[in-house]
Amino acid sequence: MASAKESTKYNYDIFFSLSYRDRNNTDYLYKALVDSGLRIFRDGDPIQRSEDIKSEVKKAMELSRFCVVVLSESYASSKWCLDQLVMMIECKRNSIFSLFYDQKGRIGEGFARYGEQLKVEIDYQRTEKLLDKIQGWSDALSFASNLPGFVLQNQADRDESKFIQKIIEEKVKFVQEDFVPMEVETESGLLNEEPLSLVEDWTATEIYLRDTEELPEKPNCPFLLELVLEQSHDLTEIPDSFFESMPLLQVLNLSNTSIKTLPRSIACLTELKQFFLRDCVLLRELPPEIGELKNLKVFDLEGTELMCLPKEIRGLLQLECLKVSLYRCADNYIERKGIKAIIPRATLSKCSHLKELSILVDPDCDWWDAEVEAIINELPLLRNLGKLELYFPTLELLQKFLQLPGSVYQNLLNFRLTVGRHEQYILSSLPHNLQCVCEKLDKCLKYVNGKGSVDRIGRALKHARALFLDRQWTIEKLSAFGIDEMHQLNFCLVVECNEMKTIVDGGDFYQERDNGGKPVLGSLRYLSVHYMKNLQSIWKGPIVSHCLSSLEILALHTCPELTTIFNLALLRNLINLKELTVENCPKVKSLVSADPSGLEADSDFLPALEKILLVDLPELVSISGALPIGPKLESIFFSNCPMLKNLSPTDFCSKFIHDIEDESERLKAMDSSSSETDYLSFT
Repeated sequence: MASAKESTKYNYDIFFSLSYRDRNNTDYLYKALVDSGLRIFRDGDPIQRSEDIKSEVKKAMELSRFCVVVLSESYASSKWCLDQLVMMIECKRNSIFSLFYDQKGRIGEGFARYGEQLKVEIDYQRTEKLLDKIQGWSDALSFASNLPGFVLQNQADRDESKFIQKIIEEKVKFVQEDFVPMEVETESGLLNEEPLSLVEDWTATEIYLRDTEELPEKPNCPFLLELVLEQSHDLTEIPDSFFESMPLLQVLNLSNTSIKTLPRSIACLTELKQFFLRDCVLLRELPPEIGELKNLKVFDLEGTELMCLPKEIRGLLQLECLKVSLYRCADNYIERKGIKAIIPRATLSKCSHLKELSILVDPDCDWWDAEVEAIINELPLLRNLGKLELYFPTLELLQKFLQLPGSVYQNLLNFRLTVGRHEQYILSSLPHNLQCVCEKLDKCLKYVNGKGSVDRIGRALKHARALFLDRQWTIEKLSAFGIDEMHQLNFCLVVECNEMKTIVDGGDFYQERDNGGKPVLGSLRYLSVHYMKNLQSIWKGPIVSHCLSSLEILALHTCPELTTIFNLALLRNLINLKELTVENCPKVKSLVSADPSGLEADSDFLPALEKILLVDLPELVSISGALPIGPKLESIFFSNCPMLKNLSPTDFCSKFIHDIEDESERLKAMDSSSSETDYLSFT
């Protein structure tokens, strides 16, 4: 911990990080902060030029007391800004504040939900380094979006001068009071002169401590509102009297610590509203004193695998959000302890203000069937429930949930439901980030290890926006779920459904000469297919307009029997397709199986296509079969496509291609007799 003397060695009070495009919009704020007497470094201001500009910027960060990040759409789409944010979190993680300037919603969550699901998979095969960078950007934006900060659209009025004045007052107060997160401030200065365990008076309102190993027995914290000990991995014990003199504490974060128990003094925190205990891997039980937290609204234990919930949970009458993870051997524990249930009956229903409920459990636990059935019976009493994350081992239990009185399922604003007993992957064949993103999407239904009729899951699918179909052993086509059941789907991930031969069979819905009818998957924006042993085609049979017309990303991985990707009718519908990936599909000879004869000379297909990624296609000889595609195509990347010796100019009608990359550089030695007018050159 820095000494009080060291804490004054700053060249700047605030490092101001923003996109160049937002500079004009924030000039008033910048000038107002400078006029208030603060020393501001704004990204883009003159600095000593050197070969490594990043090191100079990082040095400016380190010499700044605080960092302020102006989050915006421009910021989230700038490579330089995202790199800078990652660097900022590395060196100033606990001294960052966010400014959401004229934005709606959280930029970080938006990037994670949309950017990851629509961008990451296309690029992940190019290099692991690129994948790591994208994931780092996403994590950084998510982190920054949840930091303390200010949101313009949440102000009572949108008068900019008042908004700026509020920021000045807050920031100047932070700087003038010398409050530095990770350090503790008292009336007499920073507590840095003696070991933390000996300090008894903490008069700060907010305390952030990281990498703490030992805590004082009974600190006096009369004004403390927020205490964060997150990521103190060496903290194994909290003194029994530690919380006795924190009468105003409202936020407590003990996540990622190594504590094994909570002290009895936890009962003294009667004003506590938010309690975070995520990923405390050694914590298995909650003390009965937890029931004394009468004002608690958020209780987040995700990743902390408990043996059971204490019955005293039912005393948390103000609880609005409860996230729990349960240990896979919890049944053995309650049997030894003589406890009747892992989640005491009639406990959750007492928390009548619950808006969000998440219960995570190992999907291979036999004891969970009885527990989840009891939970289902209590759900109708949670009349405010808007978000639910739950695992149903069988379709029968899902059906019971769907048939609850009061339209419990239909009234959910968001859900993440997993259906089907299965073992967790130790090593998944899917990219880790892709699976994580899918499972965190809004209104996501994951169906695993399914057998038999798909009719029973159709009712659940009808309200879903994301579908993760994993190891479904009997379904032969995705369209078997029905048009109405899939009409809201935006995202679909299909993995190891080995009986599936086509994604959609239009013959189930249309006649050959139909010109109308409801479109199949008309809202789908992302389709990713992995390890499909018998898949032969994407679409089979007749098609009507607007089927798959919203699709933006199509990715096909390891489909050994796939021969056809696009036919002419399907191409006409794919007006929004932007990115295409085809990998390890050894029987694909051309992406397009269509006869170009008879087409009008100005016919262009895939008008929105920007990127193509082709990997391990040993039989591929043509991209489009001489059919003009991609008037907006910008880049093509391919690797191990030995038969693709050249690209005919008739394959593409784009004037914007700037990047055609052959990873193996095999085509750099192309026969020099080929004229530039006959073939596109490779760079």
